[in-house]
Amino acid sequence: MSHDIRTPLNGILGLIEIEELKEGDIKVARESRAKARVAANHLLSLINDILEMGKIEDRKLTLEHAPFNLKELCDNTLVLCKLRASSNGITMQDNSLPYATGPYMIGSPTHIRQIMINLLDNSIKYNKHGGSVTFSSKTKPLDNGRALFCFSVSDTGIGMTPKFLQHIYEPFAQEGDDARSKFQGTGMGMPIVKSLIELMGGTIEVTSELHVGTSFYVEIPLDIDENPQARANTVESAPDCSLTDMNVLLAEDNELNAEIAQTLLESEGVVVTRAANGNEVVDLYLSHPAGSFDAILMDIMMPDMDGYEATRAIRLSEKVDAADIPIIALTANAFAEDAKAAHDAGMNAHLSKPLDFNKLKNILARIKKNGSVSL
Repeated sequence: MSHDIRTPLNGILGLIEIEELKEGDIKVARESRAKARVAANHLLSLINDILEMGKIEDRKLTLEHAPFNLKELCDNTLVLCKLRASSNGITMQDNSLPYATGPYMIGSPTHIRQIMINLLDNSIKYNKHGGSVTFSSKTKPLDNGRALFCFSVSDTGIGMTPKFLQHIYEPFAQEGDDARSKFQGTGMGMPIVKSLIELMGGTIEVTSELHVGTSFYVEIPLDIDENPQARANTVESAPDCSLTDMNVLLAEDNELNAEIAQTLLESEGVVVTRAANGNEVVDLYLSHPAGSFDAILMDIMMPDMDGYEATRAIRLSEKVDAADIPIIALTANAFAEDAKAAHDAGMNAHLSKPLDFNKLKNILARIKKNGSVSL
């Protein structure tokens, strides 16, 4: 774990030094930033995997129980993976059968997508130029309004030895001493995949032959959504509107994160008022007339008073807009149970860090158009 964390971090720090040495060289600065972004994303991936594995081991990971279209989920996932496969000179085909139970299910779509992406990415990563990846899926009806989602991912890649197959689901297990350097993997993907599948009551099997290829077979039980039309057209698309002159109260105790968020928001014309902790955000909210702020962006882990407490204090205040002002969690607490905790505290939406600014813009645009937003 130490090697895996230190390697991309060393790269990022080294690139900063190179940029400082070559100060004023725009080409070097641009190249260094691009390389640093790649290393930072790899480090973020590793951190996410470690944290998620920790949640799983501590039995603190919360699965969703949400309605979704299984076929759309599979199709969208394949579109993303096909782009990567194509850039690596690998063909990908979909041999899925029509779903016998229909596509409308209730389950944990975020984690099903995560499982599929991990298996498909591995089949691309550990493949050969000119190789192929085949995805197949179907559903089988079960008793009591349930269905079995069955899918497989097969590739013509480098394969694995029988000895390594015995350890494939162990954290940080990778075949070959050069695997991390050559393939940029963390060795955490397969343990997470297996754990998620088992948490959903499913199974995973694997067959592989060295230098020939690998196949994974997954079965996950899901509830059938008996009334999908009742939920049709409930997903609201983001309106295309300017954020100019919106007033936002930003609660963030980390100076760098606050500066970044403020700069990005102000680039869209948003007027930003900053608070450094929970007490300060409550005081600023209460000291301004109702309607002064269009939204509150609330960090969770703050000194003195955290974001949950601050949100409850605002909701319980006697200001005219206390119950209605949109409060959006911007937090490194990125799991499903964290989103639920934000909802339970009275927040309207939950965005995880590192911040996806486009998602934040879309939420603010919906607030400006409709005056509200929900988790």
